[in-house]
Amino acid sequence: MERDNVTKVYESMQSMLQPMASNAETASNRAGEFWRGQQKVLDSMQAFAGGWFDRRQTGTRAALEAAQRICTAKTPVDAVREYQEWASGSLQRMADDSVALQRQVMEITEALIAAPAVPMPTVAPPVGVTPAPNAQQQAAE
Repeated sequence: MERDNVTKVYESMQSMLQPMASNAETASNRAGEFWRGQQKVLDSMQAFAGGWFDRRQTGTRAALEAAQRICTAKTPVDAVREYQEWASGSLQRMADDSVALQRQVMEITEALIAAPAVPMPTVAPPVGVTPAPNAQQQAAE
């Protein structure tokens, strides 16, 4: 009789510990997906910031060159033309900022929702223990 009791205790402990290994694997998978997603977000943000700085540097050089051309323009019409050319480039850079921002938002959103849903393992009750009904089962009855 005592051997039968020890066997039941052993089987009960075995059934309780088995989900722990499964949970560890699930947790590891989820953690990996989370940090890979974070890396994608950071890579995307770095590309966005780099592009933004490139456009700002281009804009600064364009403004300097336009200012020099405006100051040396022969007529007011030439000065206005130089200003319009600079303003057109400035508007294009702002449009490029908008497109880059939209791309950034899409990439971050994709990275955040790309992680596949990993179902949590069901935990078997110990041997001899009857599980309590969950709220959905109770509502159905």
